[in-house]
Amino acid sequence: MGLLEFNKLPINTLVGADWKTFKAITAGRDIDAAYKGKYRLTKAVCRLLSTLAPLQNSRYEKLLANKPLEHDPVFILGHWRSGTTFVHNVFSCDKHFGYNTTYQTVFPHLMMWGQPFFKKNMSC
Repeated sequence: MGLLEFNKLPINTLVGADWKTFKAITAGRDIDAAYKGKYRLTKAVCRLLSTLAPLQNSRYEKLLANKPLEHDPVFILGHWRSGTTFVHNVFSCDKHFGYNTTYQTVFPHLMMWGQPFFKKNMSC
């Protein structure tokens, strides 16, 4: 199986944004004809997934609300091709660190509740 080219995916990375954010970012923008299909699919999936976010919130909000962090978080930030993925991969090998998967960063509003379903149904 070949690698997927990011720019050829049928959706945009905004697919994981909440509906309010999607609307704010796309408001007043002209979408080039070549990208209208990608825009429409992204918009539809974003809208659908945004309706599911309250399910995650109701299930996990009370469970996690009073859980203090044991340690301060470490954020790895950097320009692409600068080694941030390498640093992420090194830290993720150590059981003392927690990390986000790609799924969790793309779908932050469904990273706990929807992950098993979506990862199973969206895998190649």
